[in-house]
Parts: sequence; C-alpha cells; structure tokens
Amino acid sequence: TSSRTVGIKRAASLALYSVSTSECSHSSLVEAEAPAALFALCGNQDGDCRRLATMAIANLSANPSTRLTRGGGLQVVIRLLGDEDRTCRDYACLCLANMMSKSANTQKQVVAHGSL
Repeated sequence: TSSRTVGIKRAASLALYSVSTSECSHSSLVEAEAPAALFALCGNQDGDCRRLATMAIANLSANPSTRLTRGGGLQVVIRLLGDEDRTCRDYACLCLANMMSKSANTQKQVVAHGSL
C-alpha cells in the first residue's frame, strides 16, 4: 500500500539524517551513494521525507569534502528553496550558503540557475 511505502521512505529518510549527524560518517555516506537517495527523497510528496532528506544534505554540506555541489545536489537544493515547507526552505538556504562558501565556481552556478 502507499501508506506502507511512505512509512518506509520516512524511515529511510530518518536513518540517513541520523547517520548524517556524525561528521565522521559523511565520507562513508557519499561513498555508499546515499546522496542519490537523498536527492530522490527531496522530491517526494511527503513533507517528512523531504524535510529529513534536506536536513541530511545540510549536514553533509557543512563538511567541505562532502558538499554535494556535483551530481545534481546544487539543483536539488535550489529547487528546495521554493518548497512549501518552511523547514525545507530554511535548510536549503543553509545548504546553499555552505555550498557557496569559498567556491567562486559554485557561486557562478547559483547565479546561472537564477537563484540570486
């Protein structure tokens, strides 16, 4: 059923967020290709899934080695700036600020995508 699927996706979002709270796990998450799952969860209709996935991306973006500016991460974060959920928008702003930090190339990409 769809409610079961939503529950599974919420649990996956929560698990990825929980693991992302530890900086020592960031590289492992990226190596395990968790960002692809997080990007997909950010497009989910369920607000909890989007919120938790956005918060996990924010945690990863705080670490310069796992900022996820490639592979679609920047586009996902830019899209989340317009999310209906205030928490998603807030964390997307945090992600974007982290991603742009000390990266002129990322700053140019953000402008090119029309976000500034």
